[in-house]
Amino acid sequence: MAAAYFRHCAAQAGLQDVEVDSAGLRAHSELQICPEVTEVLAAEGLVPLRVGCNLLHPKLIKTSDVIICMTSDQKREIVSKFYSAARKTKTLMSVIDSSADVFDPHREGVERYAQCLKMMKPALEELAQRLL
Repeated sequence: MAAAYFRHCAAQAGLQDVEVDSAGLRAHSELQICPEVTEVLAAEGLVPLRVGCNLLHPKLIKTSDVIICMTSDQKREIVSKFYSAARKTKTLMSVIDSSADVFDPHREGVERYAQCLKMMKPALEELAQRLL
């Protein structure tokens, strides 16, 4: 959800040279984007970046300028697995000077996914503005 909404924010801000991708620490190619994500994004007039899930891998780390994760635990895990990610990894909510972690709405219903996106929106919008 975050990547799809951020891509929208970047386009709205007129950022044309920004590439957005999404990857997980435990994702694998057989995982599909859950229907709740598709439904919440559709309500915003958006679609997921892809049908399946992408695993975070060294090449993606190397080619990324910024790596945004949802929780401080994820940040620690990324930095411990990929030393080169240390200086470019931050939590999403730190963009708006918050130490809060984005909660995982997995298996909690579409309303929780909508609440999660609502929580992320200010930080994603601010991130797009900072890239101008």
